Amino acid sequence: VRLSELHGKSKLMANQRLLEDDTWDQYRTYTVLQRYLHEPTLFVQSSPIPLAPETRLQMIMSYYDIDTTVARHILGRKLDGKKDCEELAEVTHLSAGYCRRQYENFRRVYKHATAETDRNRASERTLTDVIEQDFKLPRHLDSPDYNPQHDAALKYAMIVFLSKHRFETLKKKLMVVLGFSDFLGIVPEMIRWWTLPNKLLIDPRFLDTLRAATEIVKDGKVMAEYKQAMEGTSSGTHELVRHKFPAVLKTLLKIAGRLTSSKELRGLFLDIYEKVVEPNRHVQEALVVFMSNLVQTAPLPKAMGLA
Repeated sequence: VRLSELHGKSKLMANQRLLEDDTWDQYRTYTVLQRYLHEPTLFVQSSPIPLAPETRLQMIMSYYDIDTTVARHILGRKLDGKKDCEELAEVTHLSAGYCRRQYENFRRVYKHATAETDRNRASERTLTDVIEQDFKLPRHLDSPDYNPQHDAALKYAMIVFLSKHRFETLKKKLMVVLGFSDFLGIVPEMIRWWTLPNKLLIDPRFLDTLRAATEIVKDGKVMAEYKQAMEGTSSGTHELVRHKFPAVLKTLLKIAGRLTSSKELRGLFLDIYEKVVEPNRHVQEALVVFMSNLVQTAPLPKAMGLA
């Protein structure tokens, strides 16, 4: 019996050593590959370990997968502080190493994308194109199953854009009401319509047109026609239109008319929340429909002589 016990213990220890050795081999392999994962274009061309092309692409997508909990806490931040990793671990209750990898990925993509768009402003590649192509993050836009929530290149573009312009998103009241997915429904439209062709810098002509439009809409006749168009939209917001339309629209026009400096741009989300959403939170569902109708019935630039 004694010999049998010793044999069993010896076998168990041998298995433990094998498991330990295999684990260390995995870590060493990861350490070697990690340097290549920092340069996806290089990794798809060559690898220190024989790997199938599809395996390399899958590894890149896994490595650059975004944890939206971590990402939400860096939106609009200047991505240059090592202390940020410690703070991220504390507020997200995730490991410091995990948060560090996520943060370093954000910073790596940010540095490359901003440098590339600054260097090649005449290029036809947009911000999202740069990230998709240089970090090998396919978007599958033609797929019937396409979902922006699964589009890593689009998510990174949003992070880069918000950080570049230092938009304020981290105030406690915004953290409570706006999640990462909410920004993903807003910011790509801002990038699409507000920016220069490279989709990183705000187009000064857009801001000029916006200011001109706000002055035209303030005109009493235009305001009355706008209100009439709103009253003809779907039910459920008639009371809001009747009692709140001028006040809400004037507040939005005031915010829009001040978007001439970096400071005003940074406070955009906070301004809209504090001056439009918060005062009307008791009719939140109606406000969502109201805002959608406000966009749909807005006078077209051509009708205002701006196109």
